[in-house]
Amino acid sequence: MKWAFCLVTTSSLMFLGCGGGAPADQPDTAPVSGTVTLDGSPLPNVSVSFQPAEGRPSSGVTDENGAYTLQYTADVSGAKIGEHTVTLTEAEGGGYDDSGASVETESKLPAAASDGSIKFTVSADGENNFPIELKSE
Repeated sequence: MKWAFCLVTTSSLMFLGCGGGAPADQPDTAPVSGTVTLDGSPLPNVSVSFQPAEGRPSSGVTDENGAYTLQYTADVSGAKIGEHTVTLTEAEGGGYDDSGASVETESKLPAAASDGSIKFTVSADGENNFPIELKSE
């Protein structure tokens, strides 16, 4: 009987330790959103990645209006507080030809989308709405 009590007590303590909430090692984050346009027109299906100097990136995908909202993890929205380098990539890859072979399509994104020149600082007390206005090359 004693062993059953110990087993129940140990299991209960383990269960309580696995509760929700942010992990202790998770950095402070803040909501981040914006739009991506090319020559003034919204760019749908573009993957937006905010990479801090240290730590994991946050990412999102633009909708049909070019709007994006970042996620830090599946359960945590936003991005880490601080400066980020922004990278944009096509969310949808190439297509397929009639035989089913993959075909690369030409990217509609200019070089500035991935050369590290786009930078934003995420603020704990700011609005953090970052429009990304690209120009054709």
